Amino acid sequence: MEKVMTKIGELEIDEEKVVRFEKGIPGFESLRDFIVVEKEESYPILWLVSLDSPNVAIPVIDPWLIRVDYTVDIDEETVKELEIEGMEDLRILAVLVIPVGNPKDMTINLMAPIVINKRTGKGKQIIMENSGYGIRHKVVDEIERSKKIMKDMSENTG
Repeated sequence: MEKVMTKIGELEIDEEKVVRFEKGIPGFESLRDFIVVEKEESYPILWLVSLDSPNVAIPVIDPWLIRVDYTVDIDEETVKELEIEGMEDLRILAVLVIPVGNPKDMTINLMAPIVINKRTGKGKQIIMENSGYGIRHKVVDEIERSKKIMKDMSENTG
């Protein structure tokens, strides 16, 4: 295991956990190799940490923790590119924007999820143009919306 200094501190890197973005990520096109880091103090927020630049660590989260009825449409080209064989290969993450000193105004990008093939270590941020999702959904609003959906579901099944 190799040790690397990153924006979120020194990390031991397991080569098998590296995610390679062949074309980078929008805004970080020159960066290819990342690792998803779970830090106890910020869970369920995870960090997509660049191994190419020690200054880049992007906060990400499982989008279904924020929006229970979230849907992802992965185009055929991405399925081939990432060598996705089945649902068990997939890890989907959404990028968060956390304003300094004002976390209650945190937003989540539901239009452009990060798709990772856990088996191959290949990743890509896709843009779902006609999904109806935006790039800045307020997290507190989405959580309230999801609570209402869950409450309605439990009342209708009970």
